[in-house]
Amino acid sequence: MFKKLFCGIFGSENAGNSVKTLRKPHRDASVEEWRNFINRAGWRQIVQIRSKFVPFAFGEEGKRDEQICNAMWERLFRIEQPVLDYDFLRSNADKIIFVGQCASNVCIKHDVRLSYTGEVKFVVEKGGKLRGFALSEDLILAGVTCCSGFPASALKKTAEWGFHLLSREDSRRVEEVLPVLSEMMDAVDVPSLRDVFVWMLAVPDGQIGDPYECYSLRREDRFSYAEFDDPVVAVCKL
Repeated sequence: MFKKLFCGIFGSENAGNSVKTLRKPHRDASVEEWRNFINRAGWRQIVQIRSKFVPFAFGEEGKRDEQICNAMWERLFRIEQPVLDYDFLRSNADKIIFVGQCASNVCIKHDVRLSYTGEVKFVVEKGGKLRGFALSEDLILAGVTCCSGFPASALKKTAEWGFHLLSREDSRRVEEVLPVLSEMMDAVDVPSLRDVFVWMLAVPDGQIGDPYECYSLRREDRFSYAEFDDPVVAVCKL
């Protein structure tokens, strides 16, 4: 029964885990070749390349390298949703809430609300694509960006993805389950909250952001702020 559930996807071009290691382009390859590679490669590979990439500062080489650096940032400042392999799904079926293929966020929330039993669960499409982590019947964490960006970028990108930043109440729930959640994020090889101690909160409607309120695990009162030019990670929910 379980195998039949996935046979329509596994074995197709979408089969397997979507985290890939690819051959890196030559340092002098075109920007287009670099962009194609960056968009197809796994996030860990891009992190390694970005950490060692020293861009030229001037001239045409500098402009070219700036475009490559921007492409790497765009790749890393997003929520990872890999396609999980069959063996993982089978061995962790009791920890998963399965939802429809390409299900809308509204449908996913409905399914989670009906299925949630109190424990943190993976939320996975029937074809194997990770959609997030159910932390409660009403809170589904989509994930966290691997790198930081300015608050305006966090707001813009989150809206483009159809996600939302966390509220303070959401963040308290994240903190409650953080050890288990971090292990689960590591298990599916997505950027984890294990070493994240501050994240930006949602901006209430009608409120001007700067300074932006943050949730800080380093502070006893959990209050912190970020200005417009402070780097923040985006922790997103459906």
